[in-house]
Amino acid sequence: MIFLGRIPSPKPCKTGKLVPALVLACLPALLSGPATFAQTRQDNHYKYNSAPPKPQAQKSANANNLERDQSAFNGLARVDLLMKSGKMVDARLLLIDLCRLDPNSYSAEIHGLLAESCYFLGNYKEAVKDYQLAIKFGGKDWRLFWNSALSNMHLGNYQTAIEQAKLAMKQELPAASRLQAERFIKEMQEKIARSEKQQQGQAGTTASSGDSGSRADYLDLLMSTQEANLWALEKMPLKVFLATSNDLAGRPLPLFRPAYQNTVIDALNLWSKASGGKLSFILVQDPTQADLHISFSQTPADVAQVKGEAPVEQGITRFYLENARGDQFRKILRAQVQLLLLRPTSGKPLSPDEVKEIALHELGHALGLRGHSDNSSDIMYFNQSFRQLPALTKRDKATMARLYATYPSLEESGVLGFNYQPLNDPSQFNQGQLRQSQFRQGFPAPSR
Repeated sequence: MIFLGRIPSPKPCKTGKLVPALVLACLPALLSGPATFAQTRQDNHYKYNSAPPKPQAQKSANANNLERDQSAFNGLARVDLLMKSGKMVDARLLLIDLCRLDPNSYSAEIHGLLAESCYFLGNYKEAVKDYQLAIKFGGKDWRLFWNSALSNMHLGNYQTAIEQAKLAMKQELPAASRLQAERFIKEMQEKIARSEKQQQGQAGTTASSGDSGSRADYLDLLMSTQEANLWALEKMPLKVFLATSNDLAGRPLPLFRPAYQNTVIDALNLWSKASGGKLSFILVQDPTQADLHISFSQTPADVAQVKGEAPVEQGITRFYLENARGDQFRKILRAQVQLLLLRPTSGKPLSPDEVKEIALHELGHALGLRGHSDNSSDIMYFNQSFRQLPALTKRDKATMARLYATYPSLEESGVLGFNYQPLNDPSQFNQGQLRQSQFRQGFPAPSR
């Protein structure tokens, strides 16, 4: 994407007769995901190894206030034990129950933790509500404002997201987080500009009515900013070169697993099926003959969209378009996809499900969906979200189907003549690993 696989807009640059129309890159849970504000305690935040205020220390507090404080403190201690035991649902239910004790000395902590649980569940509307309550009850930790900014981003409230990020920057923000916040604000400003352009492009059409995120597909959204392209029918089957042993610079890939080849093939087959059997592929051994070149990397700089800035992208797609603009959709001449096998901010390896998610997203770009969905559940949403699964949604499928609707169905579609590689290590596809890895990597649980 020219700017993300999950964020800003593409800025085509001319190179001879070819236009690298886009560098599509993918942002992981934006800028390393929501911060856990519980990691840093404010003066009136509880500590599990301390006691609540004693009566003599609160001479002006009445008995009811002291009783609420004591109940809230005891409740949070139980929440801590439940979370340490992995009983997150029970912990959340207890936090909800503790809200009845508002206001008390620990209300900010209670609502902050409750908001965090809402974020993990993809309930961003409730997350915003509780982050704001935490702030209202005296929470000053920068993470409250930052997480509120991320929640508003997922809801499409970009201006509010900017305001919350600016409030976070007024707190004692770590230097690295300050740089991330600055980039976040810049990207949200670009999103606002793009949204305005899309609204203008949709004016007077059926796409201008209703919530775009709830429509059957998002092709009209992409067309409004000329971010939808096609591979020519005569190109089928597309010649695909898949590099597995080294990255583009010839460096070895210790994190690569044979199963990832199957992951890429699966992703191509899923998009082909979504198109209605209009797309076909054949693997080639000569990269110079390839229409679509796919490779992996362990070097974050390889997929960085902005040179000189710390990379946050998870993948990148570069492709060349024909110069002719007479047709509704410009044709794709060739494309190059790079998938990063680790988190650019932490260096932690991705899980198999995360690799699949990134592959689906970037290959969606390479096959013609140059822009992004505005629904955080779609695989083509501009940022990773807890609402997503490593699979195509109905809207993703419907968008690809509409893009290639005028093409005839092929007798043979998908990846032709490919034999799946046997897996020597079944643990490579350990079910349930996606959600666990998201909690562990992009969205760390509170550190006590």
